[in-house]
Amino acid sequence: MNLYKISFRAKYIFALILIAVFAILVYSSTLFLVKDQGKYARCINISGKERMLVVKMLNYVNNLSHNYTQNYKKALEETIIEFEEIELTLKNKGYYFAQQNKKEYISYIK
Repeated sequence: MNLYKISFRAKYIFALILIAVFAILVYSSTLFLVKDQGKYARCINISGKERMLVVKMLNYVNNLSHNYTQNYKKALEETIIEFEEIELTLKNKGYYFAQQNKKEYISYIK
């Protein structure tokens, strides 16, 4: 079969089908990559929150050492509890359920 004898219409349909297949492949690979990157974004957000809590704890410790008040002590204790929950979340690759505080840290970090 000679390529020159194929009608223009058949060539055009073949080209459109080829473009559609490539578009579907690109779309599905993009969806897969975005979904995969979401796992890492969750981990990075939790790590950033952990870093923020460390700064918060240092601030409370500094305030407690200069002027002892019950408010700073209570805030420090709450921050330490939250820090420990996040630490468990990261150690367990995102799966942690704190029943005492009714908080959920569930993600799909692999």
